[in-house]
Amino acid sequence: MRFNRLTYILIWIGLYCLLINGILFSEWNPFPNMTSQSGNHAYNPDPVPIKPSASDQIAGDVFWLDVIIGNDVTAVDSLYGVSLAIKFDPGVVHPTGQIESGLFLGDAAEVQILTPIISEDTLFTAITRIDTGNTIISGTGAVLRIQFQSDYMIPDMFTCFNIVESKAVEPDWSEIPLDPGEICIFLTGWIPVWPGDTDNNGFVDQADLLPIGLSWEQSGYARYFPMDLIQWEGVLCRPWDHRIEYTYADADGNGNVDEEDILPIGCFWHCRQGQPCDTTCDPAQAPKIAPTYIQSTFLQHESENEIELLLVVNEVSHLLGAAFRVEYPSDLLDIVTVAPGEFMKDAPLIFYREMPEQNLLAVSICRSRLQGGVSGTGNLLRIRFKKKSNIVKPQFTIQKAVGMDEFRRRFVFEIETLELQGENHPVQFELFQNYPNPFNHSTMVSFHLSIDSYVTLKILNTLGGEVIRLIDGPYRGGYHEIHWNGTDINNTSIASGIYYFQLEVNGLCYTHKGLLLK
Repeated sequence: MRFNRLTYILIWIGLYCLLINGILFSEWNPFPNMTSQSGNHAYNPDPVPIKPSASDQIAGDVFWLDVIIGNDVTAVDSLYGVSLAIKFDPGVVHPTGQIESGLFLGDAAEVQILTPIISEDTLFTAITRIDTGNTIISGTGAVLRIQFQSDYMIPDMFTCFNIVESKAVEPDWSEIPLDPGEICIFLTGWIPVWPGDTDNNGFVDQADLLPIGLSWEQSGYARYFPMDLIQWEGVLCRPWDHRIEYTYADADGNGNVDEEDILPIGCFWHCRQGQPCDTTCDPAQAPKIAPTYIQSTFLQHESENEIELLLVVNEVSHLLGAAFRVEYPSDLLDIVTVAPGEFMKDAPLIFYREMPEQNLLAVSICRSRLQGGVSGTGNLLRIRFKKKSNIVKPQFTIQKAVGMDEFRRRFVFEIETLELQGENHPVQFELFQNYPNPFNHSTMVSFHLSIDSYVTLKILNTLGGEVIRLIDGPYRGGYHEIHWNGTDINNTSIASGIYYFQLEVNGLCYTHKGLLLK
């Protein structure tokens, strides 16, 4: 036993030295004690097929090539060892150097594998058992597994692996006749993905909303980090689990399909693949992003069993679009409509997705790059719910609020939540913080009415004295904005200081404080 194993090891060392010194495979005999009984041995009278096997792959993947001996028609009998040379496409794939037993001849403790020797386009190796020849291996199976990797930069293509030379022996070193074969697999190349063109038809428009809904909450390989500045360019991306449509639907390239993918559609509205896209605003000239607040407040309608949730931004600058996730009690409320607020009334893109099993509503609204962004304070979205029961104060929570400005910069809103005022009385109005604040010379005052009402809007000084009355009369229900140029009733500019904006509706009043700085 000891003598046979030592002899075997010396044979393998000699074989390795011969290969290193450039002996051609046609002259290579890894089994030097083999007899010349090829084709006449009783165990394997017919040629036994031996061929590589692998599945289709995505370009750039690491994968295993199995070498299978025998098939359902012709099995191998009394196999002891196999040597082979496999030709591959060197410009497409390359061996990684990893090789392991295919378990047909035994596990790692029962076999000896020759470290692969690789020429330009051919891999040489061999495997044999390390017992004395008493073990009988018959049937069909994988004798070797060889690891390869493809180049991720290649296009869609086929690549082939061909066994160009092979030898097999029985335990007494008799040669087994073989019928070598080949395998061709398809490599799916990385695809160019353009931000916003989710249907990949070469043009960004409103139809690009549809793939986002069809691919909702799918995930895969990211092209950008969430805070990266998105450029109008085709970026090579690895297809997601062989579902190319999901890959295109990830408009912002962050690896997830969700409500935020609406925003790049607006950023690159009507851009065409392969052509320059004038996004008008130069990010290098963009002002620093200042903290931006969003409030959630809701109005209970007097004559209807409905509640309207408002998402209002304060002091936003150059806003192109926004995306939100709102938590709401889906067992108590049904969503009726989702519509733009006055602040974004001309936005061509609005998208929402109900997720009642999670008590969530995902919603986005976005203007186009041709319209540009908006600045100031106002109502972005109006979401109307219908009550399923006689609830008074339903709970709403903004879980996520992100925006994108016209410079293609993503930012996160700071969230403020306002609760329904009163237990049994419907909210009749809402006064929002003036913008800008502090202000110099002029500011904008905005408010919302749930119904048609008589409205008074006054500017008061710190002593409670009236500086000017901006509104005194009937107003229709809805969102309204009033501009104040910092003058009093005599059209005289007033001094710097603190002033109060007081809104009175049907006998009820609400006040905000503003600061004038000159």
